[in-house]
Amino acid sequence: MSSLEGEQAEEQLFQLMKNREIREAIYVSSPSLYHSLIKLEKFSDSPKKNQLIKSALKYLIRMSTRPTPFGLCSGVEAGRIGDKTDLVIPDNRQFKKR
Repeated sequence: MSSLEGEQAEEQLFQLMKNREIREAIYVSSPSLYHSLIKLEKFSDSPKKNQLIKSALKYLIRMSTRPTPFGLCSGVEAGRIGDKTDLVIPDNRQFKKR
């Protein structure tokens, strides 16, 4: 698996930011990052733009691989302890915010 760099990383970030849930999760967790990402397309190629892209991609990786105890990146589900592990997450699952 290769890493994303340059224009490829930027395009992937733009695609992910079209997702309403991802935008909302970033806004709740880091309003300053959210507002910077909204202006990302206006930045010229600069070290600041590259750092912003790296920060956003690191945040998205963390958001998708590490559970958190708060915010919109967390989730709770009831289960049973038994002899066998069996986990099914339906595609049409509706999450509730509290």
